Amino acid sequence: MLPVAARPFSSATPARSRVDAAGASAQIKALTGIRAVAALWVVGFHFAQSPLGALGLDAAFPALSYGYLGVDLFFLLSGFIIYHVHRRDASLSLGGVLHFYGLRLARMYPVHLLTLCGLAFLVLAARRVGITPTHPEDFHAVDFLYNLLLIHSWGVADDIHWNSPAWSISCEWFAYLLFPVLALWLNRLASARRATLWLAGEAAVFALAYVFFFHGNLDNKFDGHFARYALARVCLEFTFGALCCRLCSLIDMRAWPWTAAVLAGVLVAILLIGTPLRDIAIVVVFVLMILAGSMPGNLVARVLGLPILVYLGDISYSLYMIHVPMRMTLGKLLEPRLLQEPRATASMMAIGFFLATIAVAAATYHMVEAPARRWLRRLLDRTGEAGAHRRRHRVPQYDASPMG
Repeated sequence: MLPVAARPFSSATPARSRVDAAGASAQIKALTGIRAVAALWVVGFHFAQSPLGALGLDAAFPALSYGYLGVDLFFLLSGFIIYHVHRRDASLSLGGVLHFYGLRLARMYPVHLLTLCGLAFLVLAARRVGITPTHPEDFHAVDFLYNLLLIHSWGVADDIHWNSPAWSISCEWFAYLLFPVLALWLNRLASARRATLWLAGEAAVFALAYVFFFHGNLDNKFDGHFARYALARVCLEFTFGALCCRLCSLIDMRAWPWTAAVLAGVLVAILLIGTPLRDIAIVVVFVLMILAGSMPGNLVARVLGLPILVYLGDISYSLYMIHVPMRMTLGKLLEPRLLQEPRATASMMAIGFFLATIAVAAATYHMVEAPARRWLRRLLDRTGEAGAHRRRHRVPQYDASPMG
């Protein structure tokens, strides 16, 4: 569970330490709610294709067709929160940097290992009884090793294999390895003017990359160069999120009309849905949501901070990681049944499948993710210089890894 919230980005302190006024231990509940939105959107995107394709959910809810952008929301949010929480680690000793890496692994690796090994067990068991996976090329031993090392999206493979959502975890790990250098640079941006100029420059680079590199679509591309798109996507968005956080530490934005800004952004994105600018317009809405969620008092922050969304945000990483294994197992049994049942019955079965996925995600969070993270953090706390670093600079429990 995340720590109790304090006021984020208070203006009662000098600009340089405005983020610190909230304390890096502050829980910004709305940002946890954003994680729920992102995870549910990705899950809906995948489930609408399979096993619930017979229900025509894409036609009933067109926004599901763009659910791949939920990962972009995760990347932006991750950069924002990781810098908010860990920006001091770049200026500390090697032990501090290693401690940061340890914390990130403690956050993401247990559930990744669980889903990866669980799928390996299922594949081996299926082969034992003569059942061949639908896509056997996705379950080679070498790709299992790449996934185990979290390098499977770094160019060693030409496609997504094993637990497909884990491609973004590999990208996140790449961003985490570079984060101490990024934080060291961001910490040197001591004026709002410099931070704003760099943010504008980053926005321009992203816009150019969107047109000429991503070709107007941020969805994964499987043309033999998957890794270069995936890594460019995370590096651009993670950096942009971190830059936004740095700017928030230098400018008091609490009185800005965030609710109006988000609503205006949503309206513009809707108007651009049928154009090549759709994805980048939605990404702009994500940035506005994150900024609004980090500021107290506005309607957007209050809605995203609702207890149900905060809880779903807490379990969002487990949900993100287990939903494809659920689709590959229970979903495979459900899919043919949906074609045989009346619409009302099929809809109830689909709701049941979705709720079962949420229940498995909650169980994974409470029985694996949270206990393993606590145990690994205690282990880090007892190890050498990293333990001394943790005691001197108590690191908060807030995490935004996708995946968070």
